[in-house]
Order: sequence, then structure tokens, then C-alpha cells
Amino acid sequence: MKRKEEAYLLEWYRNPHRKPLIIRGARQVGKSTLVRMFCQQYKLQLIELNFEQTQTLHSLFASNDPIKIIQSLEILENVKIDMEKAVLFLDKIQANPAAILSLRYFFEKVPQLAVIAAGSLLEFALEQYKLSMPVGRIEYLFMGPMTFEGFLDAMGEEQLLQYIQAYTLGNDFPQAVHEKALEFVGTYYLLGGMPEVVHVYQETKSLLEADRIKYSILNTYSDDFAKYQTRIDLAKLQQVFDKLGTTVGKKIKYVQLLPQD
Repeated sequence: MKRKEEAYLLEWYRNPHRKPLIIRGARQVGKSTLVRMFCQQYKLQLIELNFEQTQTLHSLFASNDPIKIIQSLEILENVKIDMEKAVLFLDKIQANPAAILSLRYFFEKVPQLAVIAAGSLLEFALEQYKLSMPVGRIEYLFMGPMTFEGFLDAMGEEQLLQYIQAYTLGNDFPQAVHEKALEFVGTYYLLGGMPEVVHVYQETKSLLEADRIKYSILNTYSDDFAKYQTRIDLAKLQQVFDKLGTTVGKKIKYVQLLPQD
């Protein structure tokens, strides 16, 4: 699990004045996995709903009555929800933006229940449905790809990670340790920070297998462009996407990404 996000979730969960949390970030950065692992690690009851997979949930959350929603979920999931030790996880909430409005009522009427939502590109969904956010009744956690520290943690390099975290600029850095760190930096740059890619490499130590996962994710991203065709020129979007790799470490000029005709 990503250490920074894990620490944030734990602090949020233990806060007696917590608000419903929306985890935002690109697809495949590990939002859903983070929540599942957090609940497993701290032995919390996980009630996970996926708005993309289960269309019937859309009408259920349209009521904005959290008590009725919880009662219905207990029947649908055949489980008794422990309001003090459960996490209600609303995954892919961008597929049902109206459910975002229900978060304010969970905060106001059942604050003892921890509620987490996760979604990507919420800006598009909110703009399309012209919804206003429940200001002051939710909070955000923004997630990106794994950092180098997260990569070292995933690779089991606990001692190197602790040494780097404790290092103070100006102190000696042993050459042998420096060389080992550089090797991991190089591998990290080759892999990138997508959790699934790092996981496959951690298990196989094969850059080839990791590359297969990377290309699978890239192709999925491209395939997903179609859902934005009503507001974006897909050809231009694909052209920009294809050129992003050439901008790494460089100053980005939009005219280089998408030359004017």
C-alpha cells in the first residue's frame, strides 16, 4: 500500500469529525485497491458498490435518504452494516454523479458511517450533469502514480527507503548505497508508477512482462477516449496523447504537441 495515502486514510478514519472522502485520480493508479487494502489491514467491514457494474444503484441513491439507502443495501448485499466499523465504498462514482449529492446527507444524518467514493475525471461528469458539489461536507484525496518511495516500499527495500527518508542534504552518502539507489531509480523510470506494472515486475523481475501491462493500460486509455467525443476532437486528443512521451524532462510547448494547420 502507498504509505502516504495509507497514513492519510488512517488519520481521516480516526477523525471524529470526518466528512465523506472522495478519492480522485487517473484510472489505474490504485484508488480502489487502496481502499480494499486499507479495510483489510485495519479489519474494517467493506461495503463496496460499483456504479459502472450495477445500474440499479443509480435509482437507489437518487433518494438522498441515507437511512433508506443503508436499509436497501443490507437487503441487497444480505449483510448487516456495522455503522461504527464499516466503510461504505462508492466506486466509479463518475458513472452516477447524482450520487455525489447524497454524500452531504450521509455527513449530516449518519456521520458515524465512514463513506469513501472514488472516481476519475469527475470534472467532465459534473459539467455534463450541471451538479453543484456539497461544499463543506466532503473532502478530497488526490492520488497519482506511485512515487519512488512507494516503489521502494513495493520492492521490499525497507532499509534503503528509511535511509533515504532520514538523509539530510550535506551529509555523506556512501557510494555503494548511492549506486544501489541509482539502480532502483533507473528501474523506476523504466517501469513508471502504475501499481499493476510495479506489481508484475515485483513478482516476475521481467521488464518485458511489465511492458505488456503498460501497453495494455495505454491501449485502454486510448479506447476510453470515445466517451468524450461529444466535447473533444478525438483525433486531436489521440495526437496529443501519442506525443506526451516525447515531452518527458522538457519544457512543454502546446504548438509542439498539436501543431496548427
